[in-house]
Amino acid sequence: MLKKIMRFFFRIIFSRDFIINKGFSKNAVVSYLPEVFRIKSKRYYFSHQNREENLIIVSTLVSLGYNVRIIRFNKAINNISEKIDLVIGLEPNFELLCHTFPKAIKIYYATGSYYSFQNIMIESRTNSFNKKYGFSISENRKVSEHLSSELADYILQVGNHHTMKTYPKEVQSKIHLIKQACHNFEGPLQNEKKDRNRFLWLGSSGSLLKGLDILLEVFSSRADVCLDIVGTIDSDFYELYAKKIIMNSKNIEFHGFLDIWGKKFKHIYECCSYSIFPSFSEGYPGSVVNTMKLGLLPIVSSVAAEPFIIENGIVLDTISENSIRKAIDLAIHIDNEEYEIKTSQICMISREKYSVLNYSKNIKDLLSKMVK
Repeated sequence: MLKKIMRFFFRIIFSRDFIINKGFSKNAVVSYLPEVFRIKSKRYYFSHQNREENLIIVSTLVSLGYNVRIIRFNKAINNISEKIDLVIGLEPNFELLCHTFPKAIKIYYATGSYYSFQNIMIESRTNSFNKKYGFSISENRKVSEHLSSELADYILQVGNHHTMKTYPKEVQSKIHLIKQACHNFEGPLQNEKKDRNRFLWLGSSGSLLKGLDILLEVFSSRADVCLDIVGTIDSDFYELYAKKIIMNSKNIEFHGFLDIWGKKFKHIYECCSYSIFPSFSEGYPGSVVNTMKLGLLPIVSSVAAEPFIIENGIVLDTISENSIRKAIDLAIHIDNEEYEIKTSQICMISREKYSVLNYSKNIKDLLSKMVK
């Protein structure tokens, strides 16, 4: 009941349109997160990179001479009386804005794979899982059909070339790849707590899409390695695996959602040597970026296969139990000196590439060209 009241309060108070009017002659509408301009909690602000990205996009538009109205991407649109010269943001409201203001510059801010690709991955994973185990787990994280990429003049895509290839060929020329603005972590990478047999899965909902079921099957059959699970997982998925594996496996520990700036998460990542994330569909996983910045060696599927990860980390040839077992064996047999070299490289490059400063420069350069 308390959660329902809090959600209602959030919708009414924090998700109202936020308007920045500097008296300019041009107006923009951003379909994203107006609440970032009202919520002052550090925990909220630092819990996901999209909060700061929202602020950077808006501040860039203001610097380019636009008054800006920020509406919530999934909330009913209020009457917009001003003439709109530019619309930017996420679906579903981005699509509605494109139809409402067809003469405006239209910039789709894409944070994931093309919706039909992701939906196919979800359907395939869910169907094969339910058929294999005789369950009826629901399809989680499916995206409603929309024409955002088709209607857009430009697409700002948080992702890599793998993400771009999930889009129809006829819209790929619109795509400009950007790297998200993950916050940097400080501190030494190597310490005496590190366990060379300990792995971390850091994620959110969409447990089947992110390959968590495959990890549980693999780690439950191997007493020589340990898995820490941090994040929110799907309720029906948890109910299925709680008694079957999580509660009965001494080498698998489920921590639930944790503040990534908190002491408990700090203790976990200091003990782990690797992050492992066999996802089937992403824009680019911020959880992988964060763990790389913390000095963990990444074991990832092709959705996160950046060149520096291919060189220093481990990329799964397929997303399967056999492929993950091979990756685990490869990881734990890397000698200590090579491990330290690889993780240092991973950390240094990720802190540079996925920084707030680098994101700000990219957004300013790209938006400046698009509005001309």
